[in-house]
Amino acid sequence: MARTKQTAKKTASGIAPRVWLILGPPASTSGKASKGISRTTAHSSKTTRGTSPETTSSLSSLTTVPSSPARDTISSAAPRESLVWTINKYCYLCHDGSRYLFCCDSCPRVVCERCLGLVEVDPTLCDPDVKFKCPGCHELDERIHLKRAWSACSGTQETGFYDGGMEHWGSLPQLLHMTLKEYHTEDSLTYEEVTFDLGTNTKLAQWIRKAGRLGTKLAARDFRCKIIFVKVHSEVTCGDLFAGKNEGGEDVATAIEDFMHYVFSPPLHELVYASTPFMLTCGHLVAFEESFMAMKQAITRLRPEYTILFTAPDFISAVTKMFTVAYSIQVLVQGHTFHEILLDLLNVSLDLRMHTDLLSLRQSLVTDILGTTAIDAHGAFLCPLDAQDVVPFVHGPNQNVT
Repeated sequence: MARTKQTAKKTASGIAPRVWLILGPPASTSGKASKGISRTTAHSSKTTRGTSPETTSSLSSLTTVPSSPARDTISSAAPRESLVWTINKYCYLCHDGSRYLFCCDSCPRVVCERCLGLVEVDPTLCDPDVKFKCPGCHELDERIHLKRAWSACSGTQETGFYDGGMEHWGSLPQLLHMTLKEYHTEDSLTYEEVTFDLGTNTKLAQWIRKAGRLGTKLAARDFRCKIIFVKVHSEVTCGDLFAGKNEGGEDVATAIEDFMHYVFSPPLHELVYASTPFMLTCGHLVAFEESFMAMKQAITRLRPEYTILFTAPDFISAVTKMFTVAYSIQVLVQGHTFHEILLDLLNVSLDLRMHTDLLSLRQSLVTDILGTTAIDAHGAFLCPLDAQDVVPFVHGPNQNVT
């Protein structure tokens, strides 16, 4: 895709010499938060809709409009500004409030009596010993995906790793965070922004200490859904990833295996396990066999569940905004499995499919099998990738899929 004057200047990669970094003796890490870590925490709005503790869920309202108050609890003589919304939950099927909303015992969703087909509600259904399972959990339970698919409801951790030369403002991690804030409370959603610079041995040692503190901090909160964004330049002649600045202020790159090992150094490597990393870098990483194989080896070692890579030589992360928003709603909120709805996500991402192809590497958390899904606009192989599952990206209604 041709670059235009609307394209960010720092989108393109470049040429940088490879450096071999030497890590000194390991330094002890502390559990205290590092002042050098740029931290953004999910803050819920200070103005609430008058919800009571009994009506607070781990997911906030599914729409931006409050549900109607219960008619029998509001006096007609009460002033408008004093009205309290007695029900601030929404039926996930009709996105509307109701007098009776049944809370699922397997997930934070609620369902109204109308969607359940109840003309009248028996008061015994509201007893504490009555268990209720929503239709979505019934379906997921039959497919034995209940625990994994609802991991997002147990909390979501977003972490953005930025090369020192990359812009933070308006990035995809921030977009994903803003989207998820509508569905989460402060306790169930956290967001961290971290800038790394591994250009010299001294900077590397500083980062190892910083990563140790961050890893200890994140390990204290056991989020089941972990999304990682790594925004970094790639080297155009060999696919190395930029590590930072050397003593002279010039960009230097490092081999893929070293980059992944140092950026996710222990205990931060535990963050990657069963997570979904988005590698926001240009396609030189996957264009060269050596760098791509090194990336696959790093994935096998760190064991994320899915890893998303892009193939555009001059990758523009802005084209993935629709994909990111759809991913957050379909996977992180509604609980669909990523590989089952991947084509649906791509079909709503018109700018993405005009700009780049997508690689989805799926690591089995039980075995060492690494499956590769290579997708382009015509359903063709991107390259001979020993792929186990190749999903064609249907470009139009008349496209034949083989």
